[in-house]
Amino acid sequence: MLQNITNDALVYNAAMWQDLVISAVQWVFVAALIPTIMHPTKKPTFSTSFTNVMGIIVVALVYLSLDLWISALGAVFLGLGWLTLAVQRFRLDRAAKNSDSIAASSGADIAPGR
Repeated sequence: MLQNITNDALVYNAAMWQDLVISAVQWVFVAALIPTIMHPTKKPTFSTSFTNVMGIIVVALVYLSLDLWISALGAVFLGLGWLTLAVQRFRLDRAAKNSDSIAASSGADIAPGR
């Protein structure tokens, strides 16, 4: 009984440093997203952001299956950062499309004298 408890503790401790390293790298990635999230217009394409969200969800689930709880939490925050960028890009694209259709319907594209 004591042997099993000791082995379980050693296995978790042996994997713990990987959990911390993966998590630390993810938090660096989260911090790297902040300037892009804060910028009013410079955003990656929607497809890039959405693909990252989907991939990071898969990675978070893998981390959970390996009991890398800290890494899974970091992946969730990284995914939320990319989701924020996807929503921002979607809104920017929709606003640009609406302004283009308003300009076209008002005749702003028609040259004078026509």
